[in-house]
Amino acid sequence: MNFRSNISALNEDIIVDQLLLSHDPDGRWLDSEMLLQEVETILSFVLQNDVSLPITAPLDFQVSTTNIEVSESKEKETLPYAISRISVQMLCPCMGENEIQTRTMVLFDLLKEYRWDAKAVLVLGALASTYGGLLLPIHLAFSDPVAASIATLNQLPIKRTNFGPWLNSLSLVVKAMVDITKCIVEFERLPFKQVKLDNKFVGETMSNIYLASYLVVKSALACLQQIPYFKKIQQAMESRRAAGELSSLGYQLRNIHTHLNKQVDECSTKIGNFQML
Repeated sequence: MNFRSNISALNEDIIVDQLLLSHDPDGRWLDSEMLLQEVETILSFVLQNDVSLPITAPLDFQVSTTNIEVSESKEKETLPYAISRISVQMLCPCMGENEIQTRTMVLFDLLKEYRWDAKAVLVLGALASTYGGLLLPIHLAFSDPVAASIATLNQLPIKRTNFGPWLNSLSLVVKAMVDITKCIVEFERLPFKQVKLDNKFVGETMSNIYLASYLVVKSALACLQQIPYFKKIQQAMESRRAAGELSSLGYQLRNIHTHLNKQVDECSTKIGNFQML
């Protein structure tokens, strides 16, 4: 898979080297799949345009994700604390592409102890927490006067028609990021130690997993940089430009997901065939 058209300024090999230098897993355990389900539930609800849809019951994931455990260590990091410290970094303003790239690597340094799937899922958790808190009062404003007051207090645009294009573009990006992260989660769960596959094929797929993780983190960071445009949605020109940037990013990520999904499926099939021998 060629990521070069989607990663500007930096070469793929340089990025992979930087990512591997920042990767130092210490055995921390996180049920990435279950947390990703919860993240997807939150974002799907707050990003929908139909405000008449009811809130579904939350998933029962408290036992699995309340604590992020470090194996063979007394240290523990709670999920809220992990997401909070990630959010602090992601909400720092970035001026231009170079600063976004730099901040992306800062996040990978912050997440160095985690597996690749956990890195991506935790960043999406920070995204869901931020946009959930931002958009939920707007979503509930027409049926809940308290939510309407919160939205007004924070000077948020209550009429969704005012920011529909921006919201649709953001939904496109989020859906693509979640789908890519599902591929990363699936790949991390494959039992490579139990089988022998072509080293070149596995190595290429692993490199693409690293780059996909990078793009998910970078894209999530870019999405949070859009918040000022959302709060100034009355400025039509800026709003359209922001929506256009998100749409372009969303289509790029969808293309990446298509290729990555094929590679991960091929790995899974090869492993399945080997185990049947």
